[in-house]
Amino acid sequence: MRLGTIAMRHLLSALLAVSAATPLAAETTLEPLLVTASRQPEPQARALASSIVLDRSSIELTQARDLAELLRFHAGVEIARTGGPGQQTSVFLRGTDSNQTLILLDGVPINPGTIGNAALQNISPELLERVEIVKGPRSTLYGSEAIGGVINIITRRGSSEPGTDWSAHVSGGGNATWNGGASLHHTGQDLQLGLDLSGLRTDGYAAREESDIDLGHDNLNLNAFADASLGPLQARLSHWQSQGTTDYLDFSARPLDQDYRSATSALGLDASPGERWDSRLNLSYFSDEIDQNQSPDFAHTYRTRLDWQNDWKPGQVHQLTAGLTYTRERTRSLSFGTGYDEVLRNLDLYLQDSLDLDQHQMTLGASLVHNEEFGNHATWSLAWGYDLSPASRLRASAASAFRAPNSADLYGFGGNPDLDPETSTGFELGLRQDLGLDQQLTASLFYTRIDDLIEFVDPDDFLGPEPGRNYNVDQARIYGLELGYGYQQGPWRLQLDGVLQNPENRTTGETLARRAKRSLSANLAWRRDRWEFGANLLATGKRNDSAFSDRTLAGYTVVNLSGRLHLGRRWTLEAQVENLFDKDYETAGGFQAQPRIAYLGLRYRRLP
Repeated sequence: MRLGTIAMRHLLSALLAVSAATPLAAETTLEPLLVTASRQPEPQARALASSIVLDRSSIELTQARDLAELLRFHAGVEIARTGGPGQQTSVFLRGTDSNQTLILLDGVPINPGTIGNAALQNISPELLERVEIVKGPRSTLYGSEAIGGVINIITRRGSSEPGTDWSAHVSGGGNATWNGGASLHHTGQDLQLGLDLSGLRTDGYAAREESDIDLGHDNLNLNAFADASLGPLQARLSHWQSQGTTDYLDFSARPLDQDYRSATSALGLDASPGERWDSRLNLSYFSDEIDQNQSPDFAHTYRTRLDWQNDWKPGQVHQLTAGLTYTRERTRSLSFGTGYDEVLRNLDLYLQDSLDLDQHQMTLGASLVHNEEFGNHATWSLAWGYDLSPASRLRASAASAFRAPNSADLYGFGGNPDLDPETSTGFELGLRQDLGLDQQLTASLFYTRIDDLIEFVDPDDFLGPEPGRNYNVDQARIYGLELGYGYQQGPWRLQLDGVLQNPENRTTGETLARRAKRSLSANLAWRRDRWEFGANLLATGKRNDSAFSDRTLAGYTVVNLSGRLHLGRRWTLEAQVENLFDKDYETAGGFQAQPRIAYLGLRYRRLP
């Protein structure tokens, strides 16, 4: 794509020019905290992994209607939608497959066991406090699925100030779209309570090329929590759910609809049994239900999970993190006459040692997973950081990861109970350079090799004992370069990112489906007095459509604009335009992306 190529060249030239002309400076700016990379709070700039942190202020300014729209404008995160609001959405993190990224909600995995893809299209940003995206293998700490990385979605909590605050919002726009909700939070001396609601309804638009039928969608998100101090214990109780109905077209373009519901419930206890020992116990339950309304087909996942994490700091140098995770998952499905009802159990033991040696930092980790379907599987990780100067930081890492076959792989259409896990090894070399107090340059070289990829093999293309089944037949190799430039001064905040990558199927020689070799993203925010303004740009190159299509999807550039006007202390007027220049493009073959659409909203908030 010509525009994407030109933009990438300008970005690279600018980064090199600024790097050569700007002297080193001490790092004094405050960085956001990151928890997901090491399971411990740490400044994002000190983490030994590539990461993105989206805070509440940037989430509010973007005014995205779902999580996928929020994520798509950030480096290394590619989104593919089979249609408009509520339609199936896939995320490709650093070129890996959509089922090779672990999605957490408040630390609870929400990848269903039936289809693998978490329903990002049904998660409302209105309920979110922050989103942490950690790129690269993370199976040592998080187990299966974390080949491409981890996306941790953290829901909202109340104000740190004592008292009660509440808010309400409503917005409307094209396609008869309405979005509204409310929140109520209370903070006391030893108790914090909260309830958040957000609803969306839209008539949608005609996304399929061969049909003029609008596909509607409605969605209700709820989040409730209670945090309490019980003497030596800190207790947490939370519940999140998303439910609604989505219209869609079947293979013959007939209009159908399905009901869905995803939910997590969790009970957590924190304690400090010793002066240098912290212990954290979390018991959670996740359910994901999809039910077709014109047929008996359904897909259900029910997962109980116990996670016990212990942190021990024996001295000034070491910090040990050790724990276990036990999971029991039941999956039930019926699709086109093929059904299953299975229970899978998994035990994961993990250990990590973090060392701080002044200019040098190092993390070593290992885990052992026992799964009743494929037996024992070990993973490892090694990361190192070095402060070249107060303004320069170098890091390197290597790790292994895996993805256990889910129930659909094993027992669904074409299922094969003899499958092995998909395995990977990843390497990364990164550099961060501070340019004064308000600018940063980042660069990351990454390489990932994936073996035993699970693919459905067509009977006409494979001479095996049982053709037309899933097999571990493919290999993938993904390597690339990420470059970033950040600027923050006064009312301005800018983040520019460019990605050059080669996501290749080593078995076929083809570029992996729906992943571009180059992309450029820009996120601009301006805030002064009562006004806020935001602009988001994504330019991406061409992509192959899918393994079942020889179609090539053209590159595209899309721009979103948003603005907010604070009308006093409590009222805020909001406006947003998606796809400002009304570009025609597809992220999945045969499905037109959202044409230009505008929204106008009003928000009220009463603080303690």
